[in-house]
Amino acid sequence: ADVPWAIPHVWTFEHYVAVWTDGGFGRYFFNSFIISFVDAIVMIVFASLAAYALTFMSFPGKQLIRFAFLAGLMVPVTAIVLPLYASIRSLGLIGTHLGVILCDVALALPIFVFLFASYFRKIPVSLHDAARVDGASEWEIYSKVILPIARPVVVTTGLLEFLWSWNDLLLRLVLMPREQSRTLAVGLLM
Repeated sequence: ADVPWAIPHVWTFEHYVAVWTDGGFGRYFFNSFIISFVDAIVMIVFASLAAYALTFMSFPGKQLIRFAFLAGLMVPVTAIVLPLYASIRSLGLIGTHLGVILCDVALALPIFVFLFASYFRKIPVSLHDAARVDGASEWEIYSKVILPIARPVVVTTGLLEFLWSWNDLLLRLVLMPREQSRTLAVGLLM
């Protein structure tokens, strides 16, 4: 009989093609991928640099910055959606990838800074000191000594940020009202 949830008699991909093209899911997928990929790359760069500075360098205000990152972990996203919207609107970035990427990175940066910092603290200080004695600059120590050792946390950060960004609905719903800028999560909802 013709049961709507039964296995189809004729297999066809025309509905998938229709959803992908007519339904706009190709564009939604592209938007989701671009935002998530850029989020992951930017997060790896900024979180690793901040964690490197907080772990291996001494400077005034270091504890204050660490406390600011800790305070950033305590603020739920839902509590600051309206101020975020007002800030992004004042910058003229509503409906743009950049507006969402800035918010994603700013909101998730504290947890990844602490993730990188905890990994960096496990790296022997002697490696850092040996590179310094060999005449390496801070950038060379970071990029050629510390970061290659931290490959596991780099991959973890990239994957987690990509997935969190891909699955985020709230910020996409608020910051990307136009159909051409929607992501897959918002497209599935609408």
